[in-house]
Amino acid sequence: MKKVILLTTVMLFGASLAFGQVGFLGTYADPGGLECNVDDAVAGLLNVFIVSTHSIAAAVAFKAETPLCMSTTGASFLADTKPFPVTVGNSQTGVSVAYGACLGPDATNVLIIAYFASGTTPLCCFFPITGDPAQPGGEIIVTDCAFDDNIGVGVIHTVNGTPENCACTPPSPPVPVEESTWGKVKSLYVE
Repeated sequence: MKKVILLTTVMLFGASLAFGQVGFLGTYADPGGLECNVDDAVAGLLNVFIVSTHSIAAAVAFKAETPLCMSTTGASFLADTKPFPVTVGNSQTGVSVAYGACLGPDATNVLIIAYFASGTTPLCCFFPITGDPAQPGGEIIVTDCAFDDNIGVGVIHTVNGTPENCACTPPSPPVPVEESTWGKVKSLYVE
């Protein structure tokens, strides 16, 4: 009987590791999530791509409100373009996006925010992705392919970042966790 319980526990724990991946959401200058600095150098239409990376997911929920360093210098939010038809809400107050399929771990463009920009956003304007206030705990939510909600990570990227002052770096994939025993963990904290 003990072997059955132990085997069931290991199987459940292993399944949760397979599906419970941390997802990153960030602002990018391109839909592929390659350029993490958005350039606001000239007046006109400016697209900011919200890209999910490093997760296999079916949906996300987040907020990407225009940072003050953009809005106070003349950038105006115009609209969200929704690559996926099941999108509820908007980037400025909180949005949930259902993919309609299980996607990832490569970059997934989940939303495009259009601005009329003045070309005067200051250097190193940080653009964070935050939690959706409509979600429990107001967190960023990444729903995995088993439809379990996981807390995601909002990556703070830049508008008009420079390599010398505030270079943005796209997040690296999560490091796999090594299996351990309780004895090994306790040995790390010797008094």
